[in-house]
Amino acid sequence: MSRLTRFFRHVLRRRDEEASMHEEMAYHLEMRARQFAEDEGVAPEKARDAALRRFGNVARVQEEARSERTGARLDRLGKDLLLSLRALGKAPGYALTAILTLALGVGATTAVYSVIHALLLAPLPYSAADRLVEIQSLHPEQGASDLAPATFGDLHEGNNSFAAVAGQYYYYLNLTGVEDAARVNSADVTADFFSVFGVAPLRGRIW
Repeated sequence: MSRLTRFFRHVLRRRDEEASMHEEMAYHLEMRARQFAEDEGVAPEKARDAALRRFGNVARVQEEARSERTGARLDRLGKDLLLSLRALGKAPGYALTAILTLALGVGATTAVYSVIHALLLAPLPYSAADRLVEIQSLHPEQGASDLAPATFGDLHEGNNSFAAVAGQYYYYLNLTGVEDAARVNSADVTADFFSVFGVAPLRGRIW
């Protein structure tokens, strides 16, 4: 069902609800007026006025009934939107400034969220990413640092805690022999590197 169809159905249902509410209000007033006329001996021409005074503010009762019905929030949203459009139409310069400000705010918020999501919130694109850990050395004075090659070798040989252990040495290389030389990311990795991350090499094979 399209949004336009739902909208028209809501408008038609709203008209039916309004008609039903008016009929119910009229019925209650009629019954109250009849009660005044029969039980309290009020003249018929004055019974309706007495019923209205006892019933209270009809408009307020109807508004309270509208606020409780299904779709009332959509009605209020439509009215607020219409009032906002009318106000903006009377001041085009202010409208343009408000729209541009909102557009810049939404764009900046979206960009910041995209970066935060990519760096902090999104899971790593590897199988069993929640089981990956980084191992570092901790020096009392120098703090955390990468493992020395000998330390990694001892860890790899005596590993009893991890399913697999892999190491990498990250650096940059200058790529030449192409149309435009470029600086590319590069790394030397140990034999278990691809199996730890659960990925396959893009080209070639793992020995």
